[in-house]
Amino acid sequence: MNDNKMLLNMALGTIGTILILVGIIIMIEINNSSNPSGYLIYLIGFSLVMVYIDFLEQKAGVSRKHGLIKLITTLLIVLMFFLIFQLN
Repeated sequence: MNDNKMLLNMALGTIGTILILVGIIIMIEINNSSNPSGYLIYLIGFSLVMVYIDFLEQKAGVSRKHGLIKLITTLLIVLMFFLIFQLN
């Protein structure tokens, strides 16, 4: 596969996973119930999906540098959204 095409697909996949996690954070903020077990299931499921995506990227030959950049970017953006929703 062309490197530019693969990087574009990785970027789109990263944006999609970030949007899913931000949606989970918004749902947690809106519902704000006393039973966190449902939220734990969402976060465990999301974590498993991220591990699987990492596995597929390794099979596709994506370098660890790109994976590390994606991980750091995702964590920073999610942390930013989490802090924004916590401060409001």
